[in-house]
Amino acid sequence: GSGNERRLSAFFQFGEADDNVSLLTNHVGGGLTLQAPSGRRSKDSVGIAFTRVAFTSAPEQGVHSPELVLEAYYKFAITKHLALVQDFQYLHHPGGLSSNRDCPIVTPRLVVSF
Repeated sequence: GSGNERRLSAFFQFGEADDNVSLLTNHVGGGLTLQAPSGRRSKDSVGIAFTRVAFTSAPEQGVHSPELVLEAYYKFAITKHLALVQDFQYLHHPGGLSSNRDCPIVTPRLVVSF
């Protein structure tokens, strides 16, 4: 093929750490990326992802809630080496503290690849 075909990719992550050495004890994440979402925009991509981090239950570390991040992006290829990426993230319990307000984050990026 020409390398411009629509392609769906997925990923999954899992990690654990001992709460005697890490405040973060468990991580689960995953997502999907669709390359060439439109026949006319073969170098563009769109994706969604999630990540959930659990914290230690050690009393001396305080009470933490799991942090959840949902993310979506669109990559608009301008040239072979230049792209605009619009990213949106939504954080639930940022830093693992339920006292922290949920937080939407919008991040536009200009990406140069060589």
